[in-house]
Amino acid sequence: MVTISFAKPVKDPLVALVSWNSNTVDFGVPINILSYGVGYWGGGTPILNSGGTGFFGSGEVHGVIELPGVFSSISFTHTTEYWHGLTVGARNVVVPLPATLLLLGSGLAALVSLRSRQR
Repeated sequence: MVTISFAKPVKDPLVALVSWNSNTVDFGVPINILSYGVGYWGGGTPILNSGGTGFFGSGEVHGVIELPGVFSSISFTHTTEYWHGLTVGARNVVVPLPATLLLLGSGLAALVSLRSRQR
């Protein structure tokens, strides 16, 4: 079993798949297959399992799945092959811009203050 933990809960995480050739994958929770197509090593089709919690990769699967809900971590089982990869992402992530600007402004003010003291 593979577990990926997040620093903060993530709503509807996305998992991008690369080269999931003939793998059987199960997340234990319902998934949505958002897209799939041809990649560098060819193409394949993810076939949703009867419970809707995973898929079998018929051919060389490249695509994106979504796990609907809010998760602090996601876990899945999979059969393995020589190599396959994934990237986990999220939509609508809000970056706290005011706090970032305050930190940047404070740093610049400190630099100006240090420079004026050196003269």
